[in-house]
Amino acid sequence: MIVEKEINTSTLAYKEFQQIDYVDCFNITDINFNGVDEFAKEYFLSQALWLNIVSQGMFSKKSIKKKIEESKFQKNTCIGTWKIFNRNENEIVFGDDMGFMEYRFSMLYNPKSNGIEVSTLVHYKSIMGKYYFALIKFMHKKFIIISLKNVVKSQQILREVDS
Repeated sequence: MIVEKEINTSTLAYKEFQQIDYVDCFNITDINFNGVDEFAKEYFLSQALWLNIVSQGMFSKKSIKKKIEESKFQKNTCIGTWKIFNRNENEIVFGDDMGFMEYRFSMLYNPKSNGIEVSTLVHYKSIMGKYYFALIKFMHKKFIIISLKNVVKSQQILREVDS
């Protein structure tokens, strides 16, 4: 189940910017991952190719797998255009600085509930960032929901195969 919620202000991602101009947060339950790294790997690998191209600039599953193996989701490595800015045992903070705006995309694993909280935070660096994000905001939320549904669907398929 995917539910929009308020962001957890104690996350690493929330502390990335002094000023946050946009935030959204979704909680995903009824999944079965053994940590944030496993979720992140499935997140990237379960997306349709068009979404990987649009979102991370990655053009094949093979290149995505290679980047995941090389980076091991460690700080200051990249998966496509997404740099890993910060991480700890339960959270990975991806993002990009586009010059006119910066964003962070956080994946936070909750070991008690086995749930994942996914958040997007945006900071506008200029008026162009504000206008740019105003144009894509509607599609942004749709992309996030589609990408999370892809992970859930992939997880359901894996459960059926294991049964």
